[in-house]
Amino acid sequence: MVYVGDGMTDVPCFSLVKNNGGHPFAVFKRGAESAKQAFQKFIKTDRVKGMYSPNYGEDADLGATIRSAVATIAADIVLRREAAF
Repeated sequence: MVYVGDGMTDVPCFSLVKNNGGHPFAVFKRGAESAKQAFQKFIKTDRVKGMYSPNYGEDADLGATIRSAVATIAADIVLRREAAF
């Protein structure tokens, strides 16, 4: 699972997704320094895999990271299917 959250109410989901093998990412608006500082603590405590500006474009870090996470998940599914035969 890939989870993108933008606030303190997402903290339980960050932990749940991370603890179950998912990919949680935090996003924050430019200028929201308090959110940025809070999310930096989440990175240190390993609750999220990264912290990004909410830009999902082709050249944006968040967009590329989400696409990489989805590709990783898809590759893992293929490998598990192959191992089952």
